[in-house]
Amino acid sequence: MGRTRLQRVMPNQPNDRELVDAIRSRTPSRVEWAVRQLYSYKKFVQGFVKADSQGELLGSEFANDVFQEAIVTFLKKVWHTDYEPAEATIGTYLYSICWNLYLKERKRTLNRMARDQEYINRETTEPLQADSLLFEQEQQDISDQILGQLSPADRQLFQWYDFEGKSHQEIGELLQITAQAAKQRYYRAKLELGSLLKKYEVYY
Repeated sequence: MGRTRLQRVMPNQPNDRELVDAIRSRTPSRVEWAVRQLYSYKKFVQGFVKADSQGELLGSEFANDVFQEAIVTFLKKVWHTDYEPAEATIGTYLYSICWNLYLKERKRTLNRMARDQEYINRETTEPLQADSLLFEQEQQDISDQILGQLSPADRQLFQWYDFEGKSHQEIGELLQITAQAAKQRYYRAKLELGSLLKKYEVYY
């Protein structure tokens, strides 16, 4: 059988028939020899990684892992099927295996990295969120305590003016007093609230 272009460039490279026969023999020393020869095709995966925009993320060991899996896949093909190099050269067949494995492992690796990063981000933000919620709850508790010390009439003024957005005119009508009187009552209540807030180092 004629030699492939790669084999012509590397004259010491055995031909495909010799490699398949060595693998199919299942003799450990011959299989090991054949596998060493197959490593000349590792450049396929190295080329994929080098050309990949995410190559640095995949890491230096990625090509090794993919190619080792490709070798195992090829060995199983030779052992468990009627594969013959006449169907396709070993180089062509390994290229196809490497490319498919590369795409599969690339997707899985990048997805895992994304999940890991999401987990890290969640781990760093969740405690802050928990602290924020705790702080808000403490502030609410303080507010409830402070408002509880105001008279019912003063609490009602804050409810109408600050929470419901009523004007002094509207509050005066509800209390049957003038708008000016309602305004004065509100500011007296505000002064009282301010003195209570200072005890808690909170400013209104």
